Amino acid sequence: MTFTVSRDGVAFAVTAHAQLEDADAVDAVAPPAPVGLAIAGATDEAVTISWSASEDRGTAYAYGVGGTDEAGNAGPSSAVQSVEATSGTARYRVLVDGTQAAAVDTTSLELRGLDRRLRHRLMVLAVDAAGNVSPESAVLEVGDDLVPARPTGLEAESPTRRAPLLSWSAVDGAEVYTVLRDGEEVGTTAETTFADAQLDADGSYRYTVRAAGPAGLPSPPSEPLDVVRDTVAPDASIVSSPQEITGASATLELTSDDPAAQLLCGIDGSRPLVPCETPWLLSHLADGEHAVEVGAVDAAGNEDATPASAAFETDGTPPAAPTLDVVVDESLAKGSLRGRVAITAVPGDGAVRVVVTSGDRTILDGDGGTVADEVMDDEELTYTAVSYDAAGNVSDVTTRRVRTPDRTPPAPPILTADGSTLPVALAWSGEDGATARIARDGGDPIVTRERALVDRDAVDALFDRAVQAFGRVDLLFNNAALFDMAPLLDSDLRMYERLFDVNVKGMFFVMQTVLARLVACGRKGSIINICSTYGLNGPDQRIYIKDGKRVAFKPVYYTTTKAGVMGFTKYLAAYYAETEIRVNALTPGGVFNNHEEYFVKNYSAKTILGRMAKKDEMNGALLFLASDASSYMTGNNVIVDGGWTAW
Repeated sequence: MTFTVSRDGVAFAVTAHAQLEDADAVDAVAPPAPVGLAIAGATDEAVTISWSASEDRGTAYAYGVGGTDEAGNAGPSSAVQSVEATSGTARYRVLVDGTQAAAVDTTSLELRGLDRRLRHRLMVLAVDAAGNVSPESAVLEVGDDLVPARPTGLEAESPTRRAPLLSWSAVDGAEVYTVLRDGEEVGTTAETTFADAQLDADGSYRYTVRAAGPAGLPSPPSEPLDVVRDTVAPDASIVSSPQEITGASATLELTSDDPAAQLLCGIDGSRPLVPCETPWLLSHLADGEHAVEVGAVDAAGNEDATPASAAFETDGTPPAAPTLDVVVDESLAKGSLRGRVAITAVPGDGAVRVVVTSGDRTILDGDGGTVADEVMDDEELTYTAVSYDAAGNVSDVTTRRVRTPDRTPPAPPILTADGSTLPVALAWSGEDGATARIARDGGDPIVTRERALVDRDAVDALFDRAVQAFGRVDLLFNNAALFDMAPLLDSDLRMYERLFDVNVKGMFFVMQTVLARLVACGRKGSIINICSTYGLNGPDQRIYIKDGKRVAFKPVYYTTTKAGVMGFTKYLAAYYAETEIRVNALTPGGVFNNHEEYFVKNYSAKTILGRMAKKDEMNGALLFLASDASSYMTGNNVIVDGGWTAW
């Protein structure tokens, strides 16, 4: 059997075999042009393009086979078989602006080094294994305008307890925006807002946004934005609350498990709770029961659903003042040097506690009772008592003052007498503050030291003796004064009257006696009254401070009496204006007389000259006022104080 093979209807081979290679068949047909050329991606440095693979169809041939047997009989021909002779696409040529930029066997290419300021025309050609070249693909244009600018203004509420709502500024030429969370795409939108509804866990997340234009090229990413999602409410608590019963004010220490959360407070059911701080101070509360609530809200808006609470009662009404009885024990023997005072205190109505003090000493602190206070003889004492109720309210002050007896006899005075002339001149020295009793031949006392100034007969006798001794009286140096050292509230009527007797009444009686004698004789004269800087200015009690404690007080009645001396001086100068009787005052500063070091230091610091006066530094002013050198002065005050009153 022989076979005749035909191609396109023309026999080209006779063979006894059942297969044959058509070596003359060739691929002379170019592959089709690539399609689907597009930009697959872009960065600042490169553009990636891609396309679809070309389907190479090659050259088409129609084959048929007829058979002839050994007898020469020809059978019918086979059916015609169509065949495409194709060599397959071997590679692709990429043209940039008409010039081949690369040849690849893939269907994508990353192009680098393009001048992105210009527009470029990109095309792709397919080349099969036979060297047939396809037509050019469609043109793809690329340039900077095809890659949008990076989005700006990315923002969102943070922290948030809802799905984060992102927003950003629109980008020119952008048709779509891609949102990325922690580098992974979570959605796209044509708008400039995006709600990340897929986020369901609390935490911190980083978002970026890319823009893409008509070419689909993504922009560089926006600046990252960190967003915190927080759906857990803070828990507030009361660290310390008021006592069960407190005063009209209360203080609460508060806290929250979220230190950054805002505390919220309310009292007696008030709503809504309002922002507050710790400690929470409540004042001017009405008496009665109160309930407080404390919650918190965090920065995401999560609010404590179960506020902490506390209850307490306020009482701002003080109790009644206590009863205070103070009794001096008079039974102690003279010379004991000690005194004893019995103090009985009873708390006022509604009080649970009473406190009795004297100066800086606490005598009693409890629910009342009687206690003994051991004190010095001849001591002025002031006791105060206050009551406290359960809320700590304090009552009005109850004050009681007493003076312990003086059971210590004074030291005996030292007496000297001069009988060389008559009358006999007597002089004595004794304890300060003591009253001297002078007796003749063991008889009754002649006169007392203090009473001599307020006893008219004694004053007259004094001047009678002066006239007898000197023939006349031209000058009165009025210098008699007493003072105790006592605080204002400890001063009593006995002290007051004692000092007024000597400092004011005594001075008045002496001046009255001398003036009567000067007027009766028609003589001129000079009266010098000794005043004090404390008659001009209020005492500076700070000079009596030793080692940080006040140890003495210049008494109120001393200042009052010395102010009276200045009043006397001006009154009498004016009253005797038509006579030659002059009345002036001398105001000395502090004169050193073995004072304690602390006092000297304190006093000296108050003077311009920086020291106290010496004992003889008043003599010049006294002689001036006594002599005719001051003949044109009356009703005046000469101040010799080292500058104490100058500043």
